Amino acid sequence: MDPPPSRDKQSTIQLLQNVMEKGGEVGGIILWPLGGFALCGPADGGASADFKVAIAGPLTHIPQMIVWVILYIAFTGGNISGLFSTSSVALYEVSYGGFTGFLSQLCKQTFWMNLHILGFNLFIPAFPLDGGRCLAASLVMCKVRVEKAAMITSVVAFVIAIGMGIWGFIPLIIGDDPNGLFMVFIAGFVLVSSKQLFDLTRAGRVREHPLFSRSCYDEREESSDDVEATEGTLT
Repeated sequence: MDPPPSRDKQSTIQLLQNVMEKGGEVGGIILWPLGGFALCGPADGGASADFKVAIAGPLTHIPQMIVWVILYIAFTGGNISGLFSTSSVALYEVSYGGFTGFLSQLCKQTFWMNLHILGFNLFIPAFPLDGGRCLAASLVMCKVRVEKAAMITSVVAFVIAIGMGIWGFIPLIIGDDPNGLFMVFIAGFVLVSSKQLFDLTRAGRVREHPLFSRSCYDEREESSDDVEATEGTLT
């Protein structure tokens, strides 16, 4: 007898069911070093609707950042300058600032964590990051064929993954910085994901990929086919 699903798994299943009940669709669930996420999106509305869904996720960090800034100001008595102070100042506050100093630094570090996740996830156009999903949707919105958009998305992600790997590997070897190991790990996963998309696209099986298998991309392709058929008739 299989063990009952955990509470987190039950919550995820319920969330995905709610998405489908409201007319959305789930292309698949991807697990990677930063956690896991479901490729949820609209069942209609085309690539533009999927672009809005992709960009909405990272933007949820903005209200969280606002909340942490407000709490930081409250704990520091209205002093916001320390929000941009160096790590040595932060260490001093944690060590000698008492419980209030600890809470202010907790708010500060959480603010910066949300900012970094927002920038990393949205502005790096490498699938499976949301930036890569935005790139794919933008290409299709610009009337690029789905197959060509998938190829471009995979190649861009591959190049970025190489750059991320070098960026993490150099300080890891030269500067003995262990933080570089995490970047190398992320680069490896992006590399594998881009290779998978590239292979499926080259084999003519892009519709088997979780990102492009959803019906929101069928609409764009059908529209392109209709335009080509119309042009052929006029000719």
